[in-house]
Amino acid sequence: MEVLKLEFEGMTASFRYPHYTWGRQPTYFMPPPSTIYGLISAAIGNWVDPHTMKFAYQFQYESKSEDLEHVHAVSASGGSFPYQGQKVPKNLDGNINPIQREFLYHPKLTLYLDRLDFREPFLEPRYPLVLGRSQDLITLLSAKILKLQESDKVYFEHTLLPWEWRPLTRMGITVMMPQFIDTANERQVTFARFIILQQRLYSLQNEERSLSNKHVMMQIGHQHRKFWFDPEMDEEKGYGRGVIFHEFFPQ
Repeated sequence: MEVLKLEFEGMTASFRYPHYTWGRQPTYFMPPPSTIYGLISAAIGNWVDPHTMKFAYQFQYESKSEDLEHVHAVSASGGSFPYQGQKVPKNLDGNINPIQREFLYHPKLTLYLDRLDFREPFLEPRYPLVLGRSQDLITLLSAKILKLQESDKVYFEHTLLPWEWRPLTRMGITVMMPQFIDTANERQVTFARFIILQQRLYSLQNEERSLSNKHVMMQIGHQHRKFWFDPEMDEEKGYGRGVIFHEFFPQ
């Protein structure tokens, strides 16, 4: 399987929980699918049909911290206010609200796309590439065409797993993330459940009892199941680093 492999890094990233509005804004530990979709659309310069592509990624950061931000909340108003001896119509009122926002320091993203034609747009993006806020700029380090390989012995880490894998492992954190934001329908948000996996998780076959003492494992079942893996990434004891693809639009 040929894919487009893109590698990025930046100074900061922040992926706000959408249901937190005031007080404190925590961040997801990994970018939601909707953030990845926005990143791709920024490079292309237009909203891309979400049905026409799939994505996979690995995401890491050095540390997590908090910063004090000011939120400028505005609302409709009326009346007027004096300016240089005249009354000027007033149509907005505003307040400044300080909040604590979490952010991730020195993020690194490896993004896999099944659209090889997106390589040139990422080399010359139409809009700035960010991971979260407008100030969370990222740099493209490399963009290459890579041929993934298949194996029944892989490991996953620092990635997003589908919710359907929840019965297969106790590792990872279950989250509800924005999967897609419909810009054509008043920015309606579609949410979906995923597993944020930061530890190492092996694809354990039934006859491989040598790994049975590891806590980071996954029982595949009675049949050998093959996964895509990146041949450029480090192997451990014959296990390649797995790549699991997701879709932006819910099935």
